[in-house]
Amino acid sequence: MNKEISKKIIQYTLLTAGEEDDYKSRPLGPIHILKYLYLADLYYASKHEGETYSGIIWKFHKFGPWSNEAHDLIDSSLSEIRAKKYTHKSDYGDDDFIRWSLTDSRLLRNLERSINVGVLHFVKQSIHNHLSDTESLLHYVYLSKPMRNTKPGQSLNFSVYQKGAQVKVVETKKENISKRKSKLFNKRISEFRSNLRKPSRKDIKRIQTSDLNNGYDEIYNLGVEWLNGLATDKISETNLEVSFTDDVWDSDMRKEDELP
Repeated sequence: MNKEISKKIIQYTLLTAGEEDDYKSRPLGPIHILKYLYLADLYYASKHEGETYSGIIWKFHKFGPWSNEAHDLIDSSLSEIRAKKYTHKSDYGDDDFIRWSLTDSRLLRNLERSINVGVLHFVKQSIHNHLSDTESLLHYVYLSKPMRNTKPGQSLNFSVYQKGAQVKVVETKKENISKRKSKLFNKRISEFRSNLRKPSRKDIKRIQTSDLNNGYDEIYNLGVEWLNGLATDKISETNLEVSFTDDVWDSDMRKEDELP
């Protein structure tokens, strides 16, 4: 882990959030900062064949990409730039509810000079899209390629960005159609079209004068009765428990491309 790079991304994340118009969403918690740090690695790895920007060993945690080492670096990195820290008692357990905030345009501009340009733009756009919206941010990182190619508890697999690793080649055989076959095909299409006749006046009259109600037979009436019965019954509520085998993590559908 490159602590200097990791520290700069952590600081850049909070300072960039501090520039957003929605001031209520500017404060970030540790989980948000970690995810933006992961996104910096995600972008860099996608452009450098799996090599991450920070060198952090990310793991598939129940809250998405996680690193205890990176988490422990947040407090000292943000205290260094004198960010404001708010701590409240959480309603969901023993852990405290922590939020950091800081707005300092001059410090942000100085910091930008020492960070990869592509990483800057990707992280900035990600912050603008999600800010402190935990649900949307977690959903976003869960769809990332390393997460979709790793099982819970394992180290994230950035090797999917190595040359050729993520490329799926589908070969199709191109058939060359001769001029004779093409001419024969067009001839048959023309013959088919010529056999399609317009309805005569007698046909139209027969349709207009037919008794359409004759189509409502006993089967139709039974079907309508069944549908009406569905509308009157209230669906009962119940709690169900669904179990999946470990094979679900190897599903090809899960590994389909979504994010970089």
